[in-house]
Amino acid sequence: MNQPKILFEDSLLRISYDISSDSDRCLIAFTGVGHGLGGIDVQREEFISQAALGMVIWVTDKQRSWGNNLDLESIAAILQKLINGKKIFVIGNSMGGFLGILMSRILKASHVMCFTPQFSISKSIVAEETRWMKYRKQIKNIRHLDLSESFSDDCNYAILVGSGQQEDAHTRLFKQYASGSKAHIYQFLGAEHNVASYLKDAGVLNESIERFFSGRNLVSFFQLNNIALA
Repeated sequence: MNQPKILFEDSLLRISYDISSDSDRCLIAFTGVGHGLGGIDVQREEFISQAALGMVIWVTDKQRSWGNNLDLESIAAILQKLINGKKIFVIGNSMGGFLGILMSRILKASHVMCFTPQFSISKSIVAEETRWMKYRKQIKNIRHLDLSESFSDDCNYAILVGSGQQEDAHTRLFKQYASGSKAHIYQFLGAEHNVASYLKDAGVLNESIERFFSGRNLVSFFQLNNIALA
């Protein structure tokens, strides 16, 4: 894998990318609060063939604002110049999953796979959510209250969630508001907020990503590998 190149960076946002082969596909990876992907390794050879995917773009919300400090339309415009008509796949973990869904309509994404995303970080919507307050308290204006209007009928979504009171609060809302779109919710008992790591430890993370991006069934794959779903 090449050293990623910086496409854009300021105090709020960093966009980096790697192009290793000519392809009609592009993966956009939205990083999480820890500026990582929660156990997901986005090196192409580890989850999808290099012939199928030649470009990876990483988008980092440097202030951990869940997109509230960012200009989403400007980000999309920057990305589209680089993507140049390629088919767009999106992946993200936690805050990155929230951002992936939030921007899916703007980016005209084909597939979005997100691990333990938040439906909202507003106390008025998810009162049970008490995590990440160090960063949430610094958001002066929550402009993106929730993801209820973010789903596109032209995009396939895989929402992989864990269990526990705080995770369940988001899952209930995803089930309510994503029901009319091409969204599938997979809940893993005992995984809590670490679904990506849970699947990685089980040896099925990379293949589950590849299967979803290839349009293949995930339920039968998890059943075959003895991964229990709620």
